[in-house]
Amino acid sequence: MKDFMRVSKSGRGGAVGRRIPMVTQPPPPPPPSTAHVDVSLPPLPPPPPPPPPPPPPPPPVDGLEQEKIELTPDGLWFSNNTIAGNVTKSWKRHYNHPYLNYKEVPLAVRDRWFAEFKREYTWRPEFNVEARKAFDKKCGDRLRDIVNKAASIPVHQDIKYMLDDVRAAYIKRREDPEFQKRSKRAKSNRLSGQIEGSFDPGHRQGSISTPMVVAKMVSLNNDVVPTVVDVYEKTHSVPIGDEGDTAMIGEKANEIMEEYNEKLEECKSKGIEVDPNDLYLEIVGGQKKGRVYGLGSASQMYYNHISSHHTASSSTPSTTCQLSSRVEELKKMVEETQKVAEESLTLAKATAEDYEIEKAAWQNERKNMIISMREITSMILACQLNPTVAPTTAPTPTTAPTTTPTPTTAHKRLG
Repeated sequence: MKDFMRVSKSGRGGAVGRRIPMVTQPPPPPPPSTAHVDVSLPPLPPPPPPPPPPPPPPPPVDGLEQEKIELTPDGLWFSNNTIAGNVTKSWKRHYNHPYLNYKEVPLAVRDRWFAEFKREYTWRPEFNVEARKAFDKKCGDRLRDIVNKAASIPVHQDIKYMLDDVRAAYIKRREDPEFQKRSKRAKSNRLSGQIEGSFDPGHRQGSISTPMVVAKMVSLNNDVVPTVVDVYEKTHSVPIGDEGDTAMIGEKANEIMEEYNEKLEECKSKGIEVDPNDLYLEIVGGQKKGRVYGLGSASQMYYNHISSHHTASSSTPSTTCQLSSRVEELKKMVEETQKVAEESLTLAKATAEDYEIEKAAWQNERKNMIISMREITSMILACQLNPTVAPTTAPTPTTAPTTTPTPTTAHKRLG
């Protein structure tokens, strides 16, 4: 406390007589120099020149674009899995509308998809039409299958090739009552009258296309092309046991093979040669929409030459054996007809000979009758000119008169 008071006293009065320091302001800064100071940034370097344009593609050789993969119908073609996958990619990159099938796709969009595919592949000019046809076929099949599978994908899962607005329009189209009606009708047609719960399993080749199955069979059989029946049996049977035996899967597959074997044995028993592929085509009912039952996309490999009148028709059913039997019957009918014609010709010749004989006799009688008529006319004229002269005997139609004046004698007497 004493210290506090001492400080307080000195604070209140202790400063008297002492020198109080002066507080001065700091000197102002010197004025800025009037000299010009360049504070600008250094100039930027000139921009680099643009890159040169890419070199033009090399010119085609024999119609083939260089640096592209060549496709040929006899080699690498649209039946190959890699090619089919790139066909799918070509339309997935530009799927901007809820198309349900390839028929709905406008031609301009199809051309765009085809141009996308051609960026990687090339072929000779003579294959242009065939390549476009094969592309449309493969693209239509893949579009239908993949888009139909998209309906079963949950809504919360994204579909990479389908935008949200396109997917919403796609779902709306599938919910349309008219579409549901067509879908049920198509499903019933695929069942072919079978009960849905007992539907035949169909082929067992998995994701491998039928043309690829044929290619594998050819490579394993020393480049020998299998028959249609061999392909059908390969893709519709399962191995049983360890001895290489197989069993057909499904009731329909068994019926087709049983009918084929029966018809084949029937033709062999009659000595009729029959093409196994043609016989199979008759049994399954011909082509339907360009495909043969059991072959899938390999139909054109075996039946590319068949025209539309070979397709299935319930109004004119026929089999190869029936046609062959009919041909044999027609041959017999032709032989019998030829035999009857020969007999008729012989009879006609005999009749003609008899006619010629009768005609000659009739002409002879006519000639004699004319002679007799002339003689009678001469006698009448002679009697009219000389009534005193009477004919000795009357001439008969077939016998000339004994004494008959001639017209010249009568004229002389008148003279």
